[in-house]
Amino acid sequence: MAEINRGTFYLHYKNTTAVLDELLDEFFSDTDYIYRYCNLICNAGESVCGTPLCMKVFHNKNYRIIFTNTSISEYILKKLINKYKDIALKHMLEKYPLISPEQAEALFIFHLYGCFAVNLRMHWNDCGTDWQPIKTVIDTFIQNGFNSLGKLNKNDA
Repeated sequence: MAEINRGTFYLHYKNTTAVLDELLDEFFSDTDYIYRYCNLICNAGESVCGTPLCMKVFHNKNYRIIFTNTSISEYILKKLINKYKDIALKHMLEKYPLISPEQAEALFIFHLYGCFAVNLRMHWNDCGTDWQPIKTVIDTFIQNGFNSLGKLNKNDA
């Protein structure tokens, strides 16, 4: 680990949260999570993920340390929501005009928190579970949920 003294650190960063923000911004900058999510919303039934966020975390030991730290999980989730909510809701409301913005936001948050929790418990901690069958079942569940939104009528929403 690099030997950096406190003075040098504070020349570059305001505080430790600034370091975390920089690391997360870098991580999210080349993650195709939101595009996969919007593809799921708009093209339910097609493959959800190529290289999803869950796999990127799993294959990068340094990021896995950050994402499995439960003391900052809520911070990471809020950052994900703030970064991706507007575009996800835009696509969701265009595809499913009978749901309200509040319902769309609830679905988005439900999806993020649920996927994060499952990954934290079963995937990122490398608990020996075969991840692909689990991911396939979750993807199918999510896709079928979005498919059912397309079948809503005015009385259901």
